[in-house]
Amino acid sequence: MDIGSAFKIGYINNQSKIEIGDLSIEFFRTVHPIECYGFIVRSGVRKLVYTADTAYDERLIDSARSADLLLCEATFSEDRYLPNGLSNHLTSRTAAQIARSANVNRLILTHFWYQEEPDRMLNQALSIFPNTSLAVEFQTFEI
Repeated sequence: MDIGSAFKIGYINNQSKIEIGDLSIEFFRTVHPIECYGFIVRSGVRKLVYTADTAYDERLIDSARSADLLLCEATFSEDRYLPNGLSNHLTSRTAAQIARSANVNRLILTHFWYQEEPDRMLNQALSIFPNTSLAVEFQTFEI
C-alpha cells in the first residue's frame, strides 16, 4: 500500500478541523506541559469527546457539553492526587464533575496511573456521575 494515499500528515492546532466522510473532528488544546490536544468528533447530532492529557480547565466543560460519550483521562484517585508537579492530569472525581457539569450522556474513564485501583476510581466517579464506566481494551461503544 502506498502510505501517501492512506494518510495526510500535517500539524494541528486549536483551529484545526478534519472532515472524513460524515465525521467532523475538531481539536482543542489541553492544559499539559507537553503540547497536547483533545478532540471532538461529530456525526450528525452525535458527539464524542476525548480529553487527552490535561489538568482541570473550565473549557473542558464547554468542549464536552452535551456529548453522547466523554472519554476522559482520570490518572489519579482523589487521595493520590499530588498538586506538586503531577497536577497535569485529572482525578476520577474531577472527570465525573466535568461530565455532570457538561450534561454528557456517558463517561468512560481512561489513562490510569499504574498504582491506582481502577475499581476504587470508578466508585469515586460513580458517586458524582452514575453513568460512568472504565475503559477496557478493544471495548466498543455505539453512539
